Amino acid sequence: MSTRTLVIGDNRERRQEARFQPIFGETSKQLKARLRVLSKKYTWEIIADLMEGKKNLTQIAIEGSIPYTTVQNRIVEMEKLKLITIHDEVDRNSKRPVKMIRVEDFRLEVTGSKIRELMRLDRG
Repeated sequence: MSTRTLVIGDNRERRQEARFQPIFGETSKQLKARLRVLSKKYTWEIIADLMEGKKNLTQIAIEGSIPYTTVQNRIVEMEKLKLITIHDEVDRNSKRPVKMIRVEDFRLEVTGSKIRELMRLDRG
C-alpha cells in the first residue's frame, strides 16, 4: 500500500510533514464500492447530519426524517468503508449504553485513468 506526503504550513512557517495512508484510491474495486455507497439515498444526509457532531442511530433517524432501518443499513455500509466510526458510550440521561457514530475525514479522488479502470471492471 502506498503512502503520500502531506505538507502542512507555508514558507514562513516551519514545514511539517505528516505521513498518511490514502483512504481512497488503493484499488478500483474499493473505489467503486465507496462510490456505490455514497450514491445511495440518504447517505449524504446522514453524513451532513454527523458533521454537526456525534449522534446515535435514533437521533439521526428522527432529526433527518429517515427510516430507522435505512439509517442502520447505511451506517453498517459506511463503517465497513471507514467513512464513519462507532464508539460505545453511556447516555447521560438514561445511563444506558449507546453506540455513538462519528464521521471520519475522507477524500475522494476520481481521475480519468480511474474512470477508465472502473469501466474496464464493469465490462468484465
